[in-house]
Amino acid sequence: MTFKAVEFGDKQVHAQWLTYWIANSYFTVLEIIGDNVLSGLPLYFEIKVALLIWLVTPRFRGAEKIYKQVIHPYLVKYETDIDDSLNALKEQSTEQLGALRDAGLKHMRAGSTDFVRLGQQAVLNTLLTAATAPQETGTTRRRKGSQTEAPEVD
Repeated sequence: MTFKAVEFGDKQVHAQWLTYWIANSYFTVLEIIGDNVLSGLPLYFEIKVALLIWLVTPRFRGAEKIYKQVIHPYLVKYETDIDDSLNALKEQSTEQLGALRDAGLKHMRAGSTDFVRLGQQAVLNTLLTAATAPQETGTTRRRKGSQTEAPEVD
């Protein structure tokens, strides 16, 4: 149903599902806390399923009721605190990501110079090996994977 709401763009359905997911998030947090304590009660799991059905079913509008009566007043009361915390988190993450980027670039620069140096050494070793190897002229050699012999080309 969430997929259909997003696909067809009905604002009322968007609001209904967004409200459901907000209420479901709070329900999940409470469930994590309460499962250890309440799971021993008779019919606990059945009640939990019934509550989820009540939250999600448009006929009952349970998520909307929970949101309007419990969640919304709480969010409005602490809206400035939430906004301040989000702004502080944004500033801290921007600073930390900038520092991480700078450290990564520094590491890449150091690593790239090592990579170039090692590449140059490998090319030099190959050239030195080829230069010091005895030259075979006029001899034949077998090509890899071939049954016939071909003269070596200098």
